Amino acid sequence: ARTEHGRQCCGGEVGILLEPLAVAPCVALFGMGHVGHELARILRPGGLFLFASDIPDYVEWTLEHVSDQPAFELLSRSGEPFENWVRTRYEAKAIREGRTPAYLRFRRRG
Repeated sequence: ARTEHGRQCCGGEVGILLEPLAVAPCVALFGMGHVGHELARILRPGGLFLFASDIPDYVEWTLEHVSDQPAFELLSRSGEPFENWVRTRYEAKAIREGRTPAYLRFRRRG
């Protein structure tokens, strides 16, 4: 249902993890879900949405739901980090524990 603060259809909560990254100016969002609607609204045409996760179900869920958004096109799916990627401590822990992250690149159409 549309509200004055955006769209939230499940009535649940949204948790956001903010972790400092030493990278070029960008927006780092950890999570997708309903954030995708607002991301599509605020990201400039041609802007990139970079997604990384070591949880296969979450990667597949994101591929399915972002692909359903006409505003985005999938550019790549890789097992290698993005150029100039700064690993987070959570990513380093996943790799130490034998989980392989997936890296998805989407572009905002328009």
